[in-house]
Parts: sequence; C-alpha cells; structure tokens
Amino acid sequence: MGTCALSEFNVEVEKAGKREKVKFIKAFADYSNPERDLEKNFDDQSKKKRVTGPVSFAIDGKDDTAWGMDAGRAAAINRGKRSSFPRSRFDLPDGGTLHFNLKQNHGGWNSDDHMNNNLGRFR
Repeated sequence: MGTCALSEFNVEVEKAGKREKVKFIKAFADYSNPERDLEKNFDDQSKKKRVTGPVSFAIDGKDDTAWGMDAGRAAAINRGKRSSFPRSRFDLPDGGTLHFNLKQNHGGWNSDDHMNNNLGRFR
C-alpha cells in the first residue's frame, strides 16, 4: 500500500454542448494528512514548492497543493472516501452530462519509476 495526492477535483455540467464548471465550497474526507511539504522522492525537478494536506486542497484551484492520503498500512484499505458540496444547486437536464476530472500534479519527474504518487485504484 502506498500514498497518493489529488491536486484538484473538478466537475463540469454539459448542457446543449456548453460546459459550466461546478464551484465547490467545502469538502469532507474520512482521512487527510496535515499540511506538509511533498516528500523528496516525489521531486519533479521543477524547483516549485508543492505541499499535501487536507481534502480542501483538492478544491482550492491551486496546482501546488494536493489532498494527501497517506494513512499508513493499517488504514489504507478504508481510506480516501470524500464528499464535496457545490457552492449552489445546479440542474442537469435530460440528456445533460457530468464530466469529472482528477488532476494529479504531485508525482515525480519519472512516471515509469514507482514514485508517481498517483491514484492506483479508485471506485
């Protein structure tokens, strides 16, 4: 079991061929790391300061923050459940589509080595 970091969670509502971004005001999770600098083994050689921390980092619109989910081996099986609440209600008309995007900017420079910090499995 490893760790992962979710930089941003975005949702768009598509109606009649036009997309509108859903704005979130709050996020909850069953586990979040406290704010901390990204581990050295995930250095992407960009010299940018990147941090992981609470689930609110996944909806803050910043590429240098991420929701950190390293609860250790014992808690790994049941971690990572989250909910987000939109700023306001939105309608999804018949034939409308929801688009979910997971952005992950907290991996290392070499995605072929095992230091990528990306979600491995989710449902």
